[in-house]
Amino acid sequence: MRKCRFILFMEGIFIFFFIGCLSAEQIHQSGWIGGSYSEMSALPDKIRQNQSGAIFVSRVYENTPLLNAGIKEGDLIFKIDSKHVDNIKTFRKIIEKSKPGTKITLGICRDGEIIDCPITVGKEAYKKSIFLGIGLPLSLKFDLVPDPDFSIFGILHYERDNSPLELNSPESKYLKNISSKFDIRESWSACFAILVIGGDKEILTQEIL
Repeated sequence: MRKCRFILFMEGIFIFFFIGCLSAEQIHQSGWIGGSYSEMSALPDKIRQNQSGAIFVSRVYENTPLLNAGIKEGDLIFKIDSKHVDNIKTFRKIIEKSKPGTKITLGICRDGEIIDCPITVGKEAYKKSIFLGIGLPLSLKFDLVPDPDFSIFGILHYERDNSPLELNSPESKYLKNISSKFDIRESWSACFAILVIGGDKEILTQEIL
């Protein structure tokens, strides 16, 4: 079963006319540990010898594998099992590809001390959707750095929402309390001339195993 949508809307100084077809909704699963992170290049000497960056734990939320494993805000994650991680993209990819219920070991640095911290990977369930359409970009934005967002005179444009997707975050809980229609999504879109393609990832559940 395929679902089609026919939508006209305006966002900023872009006007998009979408004629999108969405495939049948399918629920996917991936590994999940929770938390919010940022990349850190200022490293202790003992870590800097092997890598140029690490993952700084910005926030630890309740009801997450991260909290249960004893990880604290301010910890620096530099390794997953035997693999060094120096950027969030690699970190997220390893976590998401880990089988829910399996145990991995996070190498962390806390107050100058190196600690191996075992953690049981949780399960995240989500749905993905894709849209296609015709766009009328009216922007003259120009950005020489094409990552993560870029636009060349409104002809070539890419944008991704990299906000943390945590159902247990204070922000998510607050929005759920004031709106029963609230959901949490990661979205992206790309535009070349008048052609537009985009999609989103809707988080359904995040479970501790």
